[in-house]
Amino acid sequence: MDKVIKTRNYQKHIMKDGTLDICRACHRPGETLRHIVSGCSHLANSEYLHRHNQVARIVHQQLALRFGLIDLMPYYRYGPASVLENSSALLYWDRTITIDRYITANRPDIVLVDRSVRRAIIVDFPFVQTKIEPHARTTDFSELRAF
Repeated sequence: MDKVIKTRNYQKHIMKDGTLDICRACHRPGETLRHIVSGCSHLANSEYLHRHNQVARIVHQQLALRFGLIDLMPYYRYGPASVLENSSALLYWDRTITIDRYITANRPDIVLVDRSVRRAIIVDFPFVQTKIEPHARTTDFSELRAF
């Protein structure tokens, strides 16, 4: 017996049982594992967003701990504050960055301003798993580098 997830794509092409390869959630053709994990339009505004925010919260918590902005607590109880600040760092969570000209990508997931080295680090997680060029994510916020 195969130990795989029996998607409709698997049933149609591997088991050849005549199953229609239609997603059970969004009713579009191509119910593959990749589609279920990151490509289904029905799951995009709920499950994928929830998974994205869970990962971002853990990264935010670890940055806040590293810079002494919060006390240790279990990750599942942590709710990120919009702004955390002390003398060495400034940490933003899901905040719009306003500059003197219009740019389209102005709301990264996390922005860390390390005051000791006078550097800002922008952290943005892809929403879904897609085939993106390695530098495509960095070009989204490249207009902010000048500031």
